[in-house]
Amino acid sequence: MKMKLKLNTIGTHLIGLLCVMGTSHLLLAEVAEFTLSEKLLNQLEFTSSKTEPFIKNGRRVEPNITIKVTPQIGNSSADGRVNLNVALTGTSTSRSSTPVGRRHSVEATVDTDIDASFKQEIMLGQDKTQVGRFQSEIKLTPTRISVDNNFKLLRRFVNRKASEKAPIQIAEELPKERTDLSDGVKGEIDKGTRQAKELVDSTLEILGTVFTEEERLPFQAKLSTETGKEGKLKLVVSDKLKAQQRDPKPEFENKDQLMATAVFHQDLLTQTIAAEIAGKELKLSQLRKVLCSPKITKLINFCDTSKVNSPTGLSLLFDKVNPIAFIFDKDRVTLKLNAVYRTNDGKVEIPNLQLLNTPETTKPLFESIPYQVEVSYQLKNGVATLDKMNVSESDISTSAPAILSNLLGIHTSNSPIDNKRPSAGALLNPLIKGQIQGELKKLLAHEIVFNAVSVPTKVTNLKNGNEKDLEITEAGSLLPVEVKADRGWLAIGNTFCNSHNKAFGVVFGRGATIKSIDENSPAALTGFKPGDKIESFGEPEQRATSVFDNTDSFISFIQEKAGHKTSKARKINVSGKDLQGNSFQRTVFLCPSHLDHLAEAAKGLSRFKKP
Repeated sequence: MKMKLKLNTIGTHLIGLLCVMGTSHLLLAEVAEFTLSEKLLNQLEFTSSKTEPFIKNGRRVEPNITIKVTPQIGNSSADGRVNLNVALTGTSTSRSSTPVGRRHSVEATVDTDIDASFKQEIMLGQDKTQVGRFQSEIKLTPTRISVDNNFKLLRRFVNRKASEKAPIQIAEELPKERTDLSDGVKGEIDKGTRQAKELVDSTLEILGTVFTEEERLPFQAKLSTETGKEGKLKLVVSDKLKAQQRDPKPEFENKDQLMATAVFHQDLLTQTIAAEIAGKELKLSQLRKVLCSPKITKLINFCDTSKVNSPTGLSLLFDKVNPIAFIFDKDRVTLKLNAVYRTNDGKVEIPNLQLLNTPETTKPLFESIPYQVEVSYQLKNGVATLDKMNVSESDISTSAPAILSNLLGIHTSNSPIDNKRPSAGALLNPLIKGQIQGELKKLLAHEIVFNAVSVPTKVTNLKNGNEKDLEITEAGSLLPVEVKADRGWLAIGNTFCNSHNKAFGVVFGRGATIKSIDENSPAALTGFKPGDKIESFGEPEQRATSVFDNTDSFISFIQEKAGHKTSKARKINVSGKDLQGNSFQRTVFLCPSHLDHLAEAAKGLSRFKKP
């Protein structure tokens, strides 16, 4: 896996200021942090089977083995360390025939229970995936031994003697059987671990975009993993050469349900895109490819994907120093483009002072007009809505003799003549401004929606490792529940709901007491326990409704709220008492009932299939 930040992702995928003095060195400041919870990675699973007979040392082996591969995070501060755990369970029937003389033979059949485990360590480096230690443990337990022969009159005697010797012989052969089994299923193990790694890789794409050395950006990326109650895989992007002064990152309010977070500074986008467009003249169709590239859209998608047609051939010549700027503040997302406009319509012609007798002779003074496009979105309830687009001339210094300014009727300041220029406001006419605005509206989305990202959680190989016969049996979706822009940072927090998650995820006993709780459900993540008694519920900032001993009203409320598409509309407050009588009040984001996780994840299944 080349971790080249494909984050959407995600995504995925804590950003803060680390201006801390250690000895005499200034630590490089973080510009982005993306995390993925261990609870989510633990839900990933790839299963395969081995049922086709094979011949080993003259014996016919008929296996019926299920191979299950699951990832498990390991502690590592130097890289992302994930163990792929492989479990083999099932039976194996081995048949062999031993000739005795020319006409007789003894046949033996052995049924064996198989319980084997393998562990492959994977280090997810920035540039490439490295394979670490491989460990295995195989247990073979013979459960049935049967013998037969064709000795006719001596049949019973031979069978008895063979049955007496068989356990000793099998015990002697078990070490070799373990080796044979490992060799026989090694190919399936390799396929399973490869497919499981693909599953992990595709999930890690939600984290974001890793920036590599060859992109010549002033950032460096580092992966790390930690286990425990707050176990996670973390990707931190920091300044590479010079630390920037940045405000502290915003904090998430609903941490309990967050399975993936992305917090990144406006510098990350500004410097990334600026490196690609500075000083270049691009048509809007070319700008679309930069602004709408997967690397950017996995972080924030400014592009209107519903419009198939590209913008027309309008060109923008971008400033060499500050071609673009992003601003995240006060729950606003603002994009500024600095460029110059060059067309014949944009030129201003004045009399040639050396040829006053022929006033019809003119020459252009300004062949390019500097301007700035400001696009601003208001962030509310997880959606950023376009509410401002403005095209205005920039005050970029251009020399112009004062006498020419006077001829045009434009007043200038008392600064030296070399720094005098006519006011740019008289140069870019409204029609040109309207054209620029109109073409950019074709490119930019009216709303930036932080969509759900669906991923397979359980993938099954249907036919003996044939990699084209894959089926998603379970899937889930990362759902943004908290999005905020503040002091240069954009923070996106996601919860995770899978195919089996109910909206709330509890089973009630008598009254309103919780009898059991579904694993990884919204109720489990927010701290509900068996024995808790729900006393009231309601929407945030609204009057609560009592449950009393009848849970029907609460269940109806959950079903109604779960049908809403936005996370804001699925947010509820629940109050009550735990088993010890302590009061609690919790905020919960319900899992949506309208989202078909399997169908959405199936669209990306092709990435696992090999040609």
